[in-house]
Amino acid sequence: MSSNDDRLDSAYSRVSGEDGLSGLMVALFGGTLMTVGFQFWDLISGLGGTIMAPFQAFGEALGTLVSGSIGGPVELLEAAVDAGMVSLTDGLFAQLGIFAYPVTMLSVMLGIYIFAEAWTRIDLSPWNFLRNIR
Repeated sequence: MSSNDDRLDSAYSRVSGEDGLSGLMVALFGGTLMTVGFQFWDLISGLGGTIMAPFQAFGEALGTLVSGSIGGPVELLEAAVDAGMVSLTDGLFAQLGIFAYPVTMLSVMLGIYIFAEAWTRIDLSPWNFLRNIR
């Protein structure tokens, strides 16, 4: 006999009265308390998830920002390597020849320098932004 059959026999014996009405009431009361306890636990874990959701979203957005700002130049450098390989034979960058890769490196470095200069000159503080709204 499997364990499911044993459980069914035990439940049937409680309902049929072999355990008595007191055993059935204890089982029903215990099941009710367990249900309330599980619902309370779900409430606590739901509140924890609700409190943590903005922080998780901020972390994901920050990761996307970093990968987007760093990933762009990396993709450009990968394209430069591909263009450099093609320029040795033929293609759009054939006029630059073996200098296609250094030219692309310089343009990426210039872009990073312009970004860094703009970052230091532009005040991106949210407090100043809110202070200037009138």
